[in-house]
Amino acid sequence: MAELTSCLLVLTFISTDFTHSVLKEGFGNYNEKMNTLMANLNCLTEPDTFSGRQKPPPGPGKGVIYIYPTGLITHKEWLRVTKKKWTVVDRVAHSPMAMNNYTSVVEFVLQGFSGDPGFQAFFLAFFFLFYILALAGNTLIIMAISLNPSLHTPMYFFLANLALLDIVCTSTVLPKLLEGLVGKGSHISYKGCMTQLFFLTLVLGAELLLLTAMAYDRYVAICRPLHYSLLMSRPVCVLLAGSVWLISAVNSSVHTGLMAQLDFCGPNKIRHFFCEIPPLLKLSCAPTQLNEAMAFAADVFLAVGNFSVIILSYGFIVASILRIRSDEGKRRAFSTCSAHLIVVTMYYSTVIYTYICPASSYSLNKDKVASVIYTSVAPTLNPLIYTLRNKDVKVALRRLLFCY
Repeated sequence: MAELTSCLLVLTFISTDFTHSVLKEGFGNYNEKMNTLMANLNCLTEPDTFSGRQKPPPGPGKGVIYIYPTGLITHKEWLRVTKKKWTVVDRVAHSPMAMNNYTSVVEFVLQGFSGDPGFQAFFLAFFFLFYILALAGNTLIIMAISLNPSLHTPMYFFLANLALLDIVCTSTVLPKLLEGLVGKGSHISYKGCMTQLFFLTLVLGAELLLLTAMAYDRYVAICRPLHYSLLMSRPVCVLLAGSVWLISAVNSSVHTGLMAQLDFCGPNKIRHFFCEIPPLLKLSCAPTQLNEAMAFAADVFLAVGNFSVIILSYGFIVASILRIRSDEGKRRAFSTCSAHLIVVTMYYSTVIYTYICPASSYSLNKDKVASVIYTSVAPTLNPLIYTLRNKDVKVALRRLLFCY
């Protein structure tokens, strides 16, 4: 009697949805809807081996249909995965809206570098030092360029934007990492993870585009010096910088939106020290082909495409420098490009390695090292590279430190 009551209850729920669907969409697909109804109606009973009568399966909510993130399941499927947690179907959970919005993971656990207390202390000191140096160095670069009129040129305008991106990059990743290293827990909420993913993706894309704009600036300065003031006027520089931020924001919004559409219903431990696309795709229980395809397309455009433009620009630059007769002229021309070349090499080598590979080939240890370089080391070294290789920046920093 109990089994019959449960089956009638389930039939009522499914029939209600079926009737609503027919009234809303018409009778055009009546046979298809009826087949779906009959296929979903499974009271999960099995023959009793000894008495020949039907009995409900063991487990919670006997005699009713069970549902998992993938939808309704049969009793045979339930028997294969009895260790998983099943939710009894009801009027709300069976609705299409509830099925589409199902997300069981409300927070993630970020994996650190080592469980050894000795190594924990080392990593804490290491990342804290890099964070302070990155904040101080890039802030000084921005202040020196802003307060020194002689540095109000396109090259230093782009350098100030790069310094701002480095501050955002380190502030997005390192504070949460340091919080975990001091023992306050490595948990991050679902919304916090999506927010971190958005800003990190924005910064990475913006830096790739900005390095291309800086390469173009060097190309115009060396290859077309007579037209430099026209081709790199203030409106052009503002347009280039604005395009960098806008394209990066759109790209980041697309990736974050696609990630937010995925269901995370299994393990919630991210095998990384921050929220990034490859490790998050590994945790999703939904198909990720679209996410991987869009990530690969972004890699081709932002990483490979921009890197090709930079290589082409420096091909023309090198050809122009070799035509300079004086050794002093060649030396000065190379000195204006050397700092940018070092940053491009360091940054692109790690980003392309991390993001050009599909999530299925994701390697934890190697990607951690690459991630440390472009989220911690590069933002810290950029101010030193541009300062040590540029006399104008050195003079501006001295005035800033000793005169203000």
